[in-house]
Amino acid sequence: MQPDKASPGGAPHTFLTRTKIKIMVLLLVAALIAIMIYQNRGQVETTILFTTISMPRVLFVSIWLFLGFVIGSMTRGIFRRRRRT
Repeated sequence: MQPDKASPGGAPHTFLTRTKIKIMVLLLVAALIAIMIYQNRGQVETTILFTTISMPRVLFVSIWLFLGFVIGSMTRGIFRRRRRT
């Protein structure tokens, strides 16, 4: 008689666990970030007010991504406080 899969002595399940899925997603995101960095190594010139700045395009995109995250976090905090009062 073969042991049932649900019993403790049964064959191990081959389903993906949440941890394995998280690791695979993190590896996929890391690979996509590495590709983005490789493709955006070129220089870009940006004029801010009266100054022209030359920097790698990936740095330029990263700065704007960070600023967008900060502004979004601050806006979320402002609206969350208003809703509570």
